[in-house]
Amino acid sequence: MISRFVEMVTLISPLLLEDYTAPVMPTVIEMDTLKQLLDLLKPLEFVTKESSGENYIKISNLIPMISCFLKQLTQIKPHFEVICEIKDLLHAELTRRFGMIEQVKPIAIATLLDPRFKNVDFSDPVACSHL
Repeated sequence: MISRFVEMVTLISPLLLEDYTAPVMPTVIEMDTLKQLLDLLKPLEFVTKESSGENYIKISNLIPMISCFLKQLTQIKPHFEVICEIKDLLHAELTRRFGMIEQVKPIAIATLLDPRFKNVDFSDPVACSHL
């Protein structure tokens, strides 16, 4: 919904100026904040679509998707405090929920045996060495 609004803002703003009962248009700073929020949430959207696109997720996809998402998340450098807080919260929740995923032997073995991910580096070398 945010991406659609950002795409259509140039069409919406003249319409809002014509009606005095129309809602207030976001400021330039708020629009920039929304754009940065979109940049932050795009990797999450991809992971969500990839993991729920089929009837079931292949277990071998789990570790590469989580590690790539965490790498992309650390590369984002937000300018606004609100976006920094959202990024930190998202990173903390991912770490809390999926931080030890490489320690789960069936998932790690499935990832190593999948030929698509033979060059995937585990972030925890100890987890990979116990297999």
